[in-house]
Amino acid sequence: IDSTTGAPFKTLDIRTQNDLSMRFNLKIPTLLKSLGKSSGQSRKRKRAIEVDEGERTGALEKPAGEEAEAVEPKRKSPFILRRLAGWTGNIIEPLNANWRRNTNARNFNLIRRPPILYQLGIADTLQVRRATQGLTTQDNWSRTSSLETSSGLRLPFGISLKVNSNEQTTQRSGSSQDRLRVQRDRRFPRLNLNWGRADRIPYIKKVINSAQVNMNFEASTTREGEGSVSARDLITEGTSTEFRISWNGRWRWGPTTTIERTVSSSESRDFELAAAGSDSTFGPRPLRGTSSNERKSTTFKITHKLKPRSLPLFGKLKSDVSLNFEFGLEGETRATATAAEARTPITDTDRWRTQLSLSYRFSENFNGEGLIRIENNNNRLTDKTRKTRELRLSGTFFLR
Repeated sequence: IDSTTGAPFKTLDIRTQNDLSMRFNLKIPTLLKSLGKSSGQSRKRKRAIEVDEGERTGALEKPAGEEAEAVEPKRKSPFILRRLAGWTGNIIEPLNANWRRNTNARNFNLIRRPPILYQLGIADTLQVRRATQGLTTQDNWSRTSSLETSSGLRLPFGISLKVNSNEQTTQRSGSSQDRLRVQRDRRFPRLNLNWGRADRIPYIKKVINSAQVNMNFEASTTREGEGSVSARDLITEGTSTEFRISWNGRWRWGPTTTIERTVSSSESRDFELAAAGSDSTFGPRPLRGTSSNERKSTTFKITHKLKPRSLPLFGKLKSDVSLNFEFGLEGETRATATAAEARTPITDTDRWRTQLSLSYRFSENFNGEGLIRIENNNNRLTDKTRKTRELRLSGTFFLR
């Protein structure tokens, strides 16, 4: 209420959203190639100038009947570091960096409009008085900043290596405006190795048209805390790694085969929340619990399309028949612990599954699908096996 007039303020509820982005590209190949270039052209030009000057001087000073001896300049090879820089410039890719920042905020019961700098996202302080503070309409604020960089190498024999890193920081207000939650996710290194000429191996290229091999490795860390992500403010901390290798090839008689192997592991630690009035400046917070997860999987897939032909009992087919066969083995182990105690497994399973699916187009308005799935899930903690058998036939009508 206005103390001068006694009239209630007409409050404002605002919502602001600001996005900033920046892109940076460093052409490392061009820089290295320029460093690795031989100065042969400049030397030839300089040598030509010296020869011209020498011929003039010799013509003026040479006595009659006397021949001047010609001295050939020695050829200088480029320095080994220059050669290395030029070779590296041919295989390395440019360095790309992307930076983004997104800010979202909601404010209630303001007595006037905020400054223009706050509306544009330049200033973070609101500097506007609120009329009242409601229980169901609390102000909230969040900001996400991310930085991603990438580069790569083009190696011989069709091999390429991609390197990528990503760091993302999220800040948001918690249940109270005085508490700020900070979360930082970092992925480095993130490597992707691709070999696109795997079908050129002797005796393999006779049966395979095209094949490629992919290898991926990723390591990431996650930290979340109150106010900052330092050791004394941490709430959650975790690390994870994943390795994946796959082979994909198309056989000369039609089918496409994919074999993939994945191994991943993760660990996390949870810390106690800070009580009101507590001081944790002297060290990290008490450990509340830890957990870990390990997972391994192997997958084998075959995809094939049968061209329209005549089959016994079915007659002449009207469309392609898509066949998909998949066989997989999986194993997962999860363990948890309270405080600093040793972890105890809570899940330890082995699963194998196989399935065959097909799809067929009977006409323009009707498609049919079929599925056969067999799965066994063995729980090694309870020594029990859960078996699944599935047979499914379905059809889809299109009304046009």
